[in-house]
Amino acid sequence: MPSFETLSAEAVRTCCDPSVFSFASTAEVEPPEGIVGQARAAEAIRFGMEIRGVGYNLFARGPTGMGKHYFVRRFLSSKAASMPSASDWCYVENFKDPKKPRALRLLAGEGRRLCADLKQFATELKPALEIAFEGEKFRAQRSDIERHFRHERAQVLDGIKRRARGLNIVLVEVEQSMQLSFLKDNEPLNDDGFKALSVEEQDLLQSNMRKVYEMLQSELRCMPQWEREKRKQLKQLEEEIARAAIEPLIQELMKLYGSHSGVAEHLDTVADDVVDVVAQIVGDDGDDADGSSLFDRYGANLIVDNAESEGAPVLFEDRVGLGELVGRLEYRSTMGVMETDYSLIKPGALHRANGGYLIIEARRLLKDDEVWEALKRSLRSQSIRIDSGQQRSLSTESLEPDPIPLDVKVVLIGERSLYALLCDAEPEFTKFFKVLVDFEEDMPRDAAGVQAFAGLVATLIRKEGLLPLDPGAMGQVVEAAARDAEHAGKLSIHVQQLFDLLRESDFFASQAQREVVTRADVERALAASEYRAGRLRERIIEEVLEGVRHIRSTGCAVGQVNGLSVVRPGRVAFGKVGRITSTVRLGRGEVIDIEREVELGGPLHSKGILILAGYLGQRYCPQQPLALDARLVFEQSYGGIDGDSATAAEMCALLSALAEAPVFQRYAMTGSMDQYGRIQAVGGVNEKIEGFFELCQARGLDAEEEPPGVLLPRSNVAHLMLKPEVVEAVAAGSFCIAPIETVDQALEILCAHPVGERDAEGRFPEHSLNARIESRLERFAQTAQRWGRRE
Repeated sequence: MPSFETLSAEAVRTCCDPSVFSFASTAEVEPPEGIVGQARAAEAIRFGMEIRGVGYNLFARGPTGMGKHYFVRRFLSSKAASMPSASDWCYVENFKDPKKPRALRLLAGEGRRLCADLKQFATELKPALEIAFEGEKFRAQRSDIERHFRHERAQVLDGIKRRARGLNIVLVEVEQSMQLSFLKDNEPLNDDGFKALSVEEQDLLQSNMRKVYEMLQSELRCMPQWEREKRKQLKQLEEEIARAAIEPLIQELMKLYGSHSGVAEHLDTVADDVVDVVAQIVGDDGDDADGSSLFDRYGANLIVDNAESEGAPVLFEDRVGLGELVGRLEYRSTMGVMETDYSLIKPGALHRANGGYLIIEARRLLKDDEVWEALKRSLRSQSIRIDSGQQRSLSTESLEPDPIPLDVKVVLIGERSLYALLCDAEPEFTKFFKVLVDFEEDMPRDAAGVQAFAGLVATLIRKEGLLPLDPGAMGQVVEAAARDAEHAGKLSIHVQQLFDLLRESDFFASQAQREVVTRADVERALAASEYRAGRLRERIIEEVLEGVRHIRSTGCAVGQVNGLSVVRPGRVAFGKVGRITSTVRLGRGEVIDIEREVELGGPLHSKGILILAGYLGQRYCPQQPLALDARLVFEQSYGGIDGDSATAAEMCALLSALAEAPVFQRYAMTGSMDQYGRIQAVGGVNEKIEGFFELCQARGLDAEEEPPGVLLPRSNVAHLMLKPEVVEAVAAGSFCIAPIETVDQALEILCAHPVGERDAEGRFPEHSLNARIESRLERFAQTAQRWGRRE
């Protein structure tokens, strides 16, 4: 057995006892109240919904797949159900300015009725007018007006005729024109007769003709005025008849909608317009030149219909374009010209969510700057304005519909990185989204937490219509959630991963024709998921076993340590063993990271190397300059490397090379470190340990020999949720896991040799590893001094 501290099987995996669940299956579990594990987020949503004021919109942030959409929508829907239904909105013709359609606001359900009533009004309009204009009253009054003006005209003409005859001139009306002729003895005089007259008689008749002509002109000058007056009186008559004809129709609508000032005002303008165009309505077939009905102008375009809504709307908008957000105008082609009117106005998400809540995926919204600016403009002005500027190039005309007052809570959903970017790059972001809804990724795994988690699982199962879980399966799901959380004392509440596990477990239970999901079904689902993603992992181990990758798990080597990393090709991550080597020689005090030199090392890895150099300088020969040239590298690594989780392993490889002390290759290690040699926690410890275990298992484990194992930071022990096969090997003593706190502890285990601490005089014990390291560094320094004097 190892002479150093190792963890017990119980410490490397915290199991869930099925007896903690009192149900026979999750079908008996009552749905939990609120959002499980998201008390902070729930309080933020509640605050954002209740508070009034400009800018108190919400941003829900958290990793993708956390169920943000599901929980936000569920929470908002429960609140919206108790709120009053939102208003209906219609656009109607503006008869005074058709380019500016009017918006009408009605109670939920009234918009649909108004559209139907206006359609019925348009249907009844022409028959009502035709009956009125074909009636005896209209005909008699029109005849009276026409008779009156004919009589006036006849009187004038009769007077002119009498005076003309006295001057031997006759006035004759021929087809709406008048002709003047000479008389002789009361008989019309032809050309021959006129020529037979004396010159004096001819001159007298011509003079009389001029007098009659002047008289005719003078008297008939008022004729156009009479004609205008006649048309005016006929127009007034038509208006009176039209108003009388449509009055019952308008009054019937007024009884229904008179309490709505906007609708009542619109009905008055409808009546005025009918009177204005009554001749077109009665005289023509009612169609405009473009083929649309003249009566369409009296309808209503219902853009928001809440007739069937219960409570306030909760809308998730998946497609986010300018038109999808604030609405758009559609066009029709008329004689080769694109035209539009109030009936072609289409609503956007802000219209449909008005009076309630609008949920938008932040990343999709921000793909188009114009959409983001339109949202800010709407929130700033608290109104929805359809901008037809983009579409004006398509048409010689456009519209400016009335803006609609906006009362909506917008909820953006996105990742934490996107929220941070918006806060930094968009000055107005926090002005319009003042409420942060921060979703937790995990929840405590205490007694209450486990029961609440079971309620969450039961809710998801019901939502998806899956088979219920028995207590054993529930226990396995709890353990899987703890592993996903990378903490034995926490449970991941990543909803998408949880959904996937439940669906796949349901699949295997259904295949086995079971009515409930068992622990075996969950284990099979986990194993199948890992197998599907395991090609790369198996290929790496295969290459190690074939000697293509040089990784040792037996024997000893100077300046060589097995480091561990995590590969994440998809949903399933796995651990990978890497060989870290170090060489040292006399030099100028440089610790060279070969990965950085060839630009394969990331900034965090480079930081780790600098920390390593700092530790070396403060730990050994503090009164002398370091005169070494050390090189560190991940052997057979051909891709980029980043992170500081291998810093401790690199440090041990370098110290082994300095001390010329062999490292047992049966160990692998992970952990970062600070400049004082303290080992710090890292991520992915479960996958890293399992990666080295699988390699050792492939080569064969023997409990009779010194067991292989992994050194990890003590602060990572709480994160262990290892696979059952690793737990069994630890229990059997064929694999070990050693918690470490300092570089000295790690080096002593790896080299199986005392490290040594400084005594009162500041010296390390003779033959200790630290003494050997410091002695070699001193020799390097002395040699460097001698070479310096020679130079």
